[in-house]
Amino acid sequence: MTVESNRALRPRIPGKVVKPPVSSNQMSTLTPDEEELPFDVRRVLHSLTPLEKLLRRTTCMFLDAAIFRQSGARPAKPSYSRVFPAWDGVESAVGRNNKQAWALLVAACESANVNPMEYVTSMLSAWPHTFIPEPRHILDQNKIKQLASKSDIDDDLKRELTLQKSATRNRFYATARINEQMGVTDLSYAHNRVITDSSPPMTPLFRYSYAQNVGNAAAALRIRPMAALQYLLHRKSYDRVWGDLIPSEFKTASTDELGNYSENAIYVPTSFPTIGVSGTGS
Repeated sequence: MTVESNRALRPRIPGKVVKPPVSSNQMSTLTPDEEELPFDVRRVLHSLTPLEKLLRRTTCMFLDAAIFRQSGARPAKPSYSRVFPAWDGVESAVGRNNKQAWALLVAACESANVNPMEYVTSMLSAWPHTFIPEPRHILDQNKIKQLASKSDIDDDLKRELTLQKSATRNRFYATARINEQMGVTDLSYAHNRVITDSSPPMTPLFRYSYAQNVGNAAAALRIRPMAALQYLLHRKSYDRVWGDLIPSEFKTASTDELGNYSENAIYVPTSFPTIGVSGTGS
């Protein structure tokens, strides 16, 4: 008898919430606020891939902003600790069943090589109406294509890499010269100056790659969640443009593994590309 069948035969204890099993390749966890959600919503969350779960949390941050515009009061708890039936695909208060939106959004964006987090935040940040948007208002193939046509990701990543290499040389040699004047010849101080500097134009993925290259495993581990998220959102483009700079650990990882690496990361957009929001969808 399998472990799963054993679990199925266990009696339910009155008053105890029985959570759905999590598969071996789905290791991401729920936040304490998400653990307080009703069982049917938690079941949906357990079924999400790490990327879909991250998209939910990101979207809910911007739903908070929509709620604030509508009511004038900030929610006491983040949106992802509340129920959004239309988004999570659970039965609504009026008895309407919905399709779970997260997988649909991720699939639509990935097919157009668009960062799903960037798309959703750009749509929600420009939401002009006083009601909270539903997926049908946001999932707009024309808007996705519009964002894709405005984004030349490869060129952006080339500029990003050039700026970071230049900043790295400047910061490394400046620190090394100062240390040399003080009689310090250990270059690890100069390496750490690069690794710990999160100011522009330095990005988590570059700093993580640098830390791996110089053998600073402890620093690399601290940076990995945000680096994995940065890489995951434009994986194919980073592989094309950054090439061997990307650590093999990331290149060989599955999408779910990268999502698990970035479990504690929070997506914060650096800009909001204007793609326009009009009407309320159909």
